[in-house]
Amino acid sequence: MDQKVLKALVLDFGYIFGAINQGKVFENESTMKEFLRKSKEFQIKLVDISKQVELTFLDLEHKREQALLENQLQSEKEKTIQKLNELMTEVDNQIIKKQPFNL
Repeated sequence: MDQKVLKALVLDFGYIFGAINQGKVFENESTMKEFLRKSKEFQIKLVDISKQVELTFLDLEHKREQALLENQLQSEKEKTIQKLNELMTEVDNQIIKKQPFNL
């Protein structure tokens, strides 16, 4: 997440709750309008960041699942190669011994 976005959120948060704590919200109409405008902007930024975080987690989860699947496929390939090597060794041994195949 971008540091500028976080800094802007912290500043907006400070403004909103500073205005509430100091009782400035209801001083006059322009202060109330400014407070409402900043509050709405803050809410929109929070929703956007929440969506970004959700998408980031979904992307990370997808990448993790892909990595697990790739590892599983690699493991299956290695097992198949090992079985093929064992079969080739058995075939070689039986050819050398001239025995019938026991596959």
